Order: sequence, then C-alpha cells, then structure tokens
Amino acid sequence: MGQVETTTREATSSSRSTPRRDTEFGVFESLVGERFRVHWGPAVDEAMNLVLVEAALAPDAFQPGSSAAGRRSQCFSLLFLGDVSRRLEQRLYRVVHERVGDVALFLVPVGMDADGMYYESIFN
Repeated sequence: MGQVETTTREATSSSRSTPRRDTEFGVFESLVGERFRVHWGPAVDEAMNLVLVEAALAPDAFQPGSSAAGRRSQCFSLLFLGDVSRRLEQRLYRVVHERVGDVALFLVPVGMDADGMYYESIFN
C-alpha cells in the first residue's frame, strides 16, 4: 500500500517492531484535526508536532462497492500543518499517533502561509 509501514511494539525485552497494514484512508480521515509526533532523529527532543488538516481520496481511488474489475488499493493524500520554527526536509520520517502507532511516512514540504508550514504524504 504505497510508502507506508506501520509498526507495533511487541511485549518483549528486545522492543522489536512488526509491520502492520491497517493505515487506510478511513483511519486517517477520522484523525483530521489531531496531532501527530514527527521524529527526525533518535533523541526525544528531535521531534515536533504536526496537525493533520486534511485527508483526501484521489479522484479515481477505490470506493467500497465498486466493480471487481475497477478495484485497486486506496490512493489518498494527507496534509499536515506544522510550526515554521523548524522546517522538515523532504524525506521519510517516523510519525507517531496513539491510534495509528508508529508509521513511516514520506513527507514533502508543499507550502507555507500565515498558519505555518504544510507537508504532504501520498499513499498509492
């Protein structure tokens, strides 16, 4: 499902992660307006909050009930808003939310306005 891999922490002493594939559009759509923690380094202070401001299905994305011939993975985009005091570069980040867990998202800076800096992640 695109460039996403989610992980959950196992209850073992090794703290290994295992992939999950439950990061679908509906999950993110229900989280619009919520904060996500974005980590760019291993230290606790190497992180910032982004707010999910939009979750949008691609115009030709899979819709429940569509014909089997037209079915494919859901394609959608997420738009996040962050503070301009720290600008993130285009790259893969560890993003954390209590309902989604740890998610690896490729974030791209797409613009800035009076509200802050916007970042987009596309699932295809």
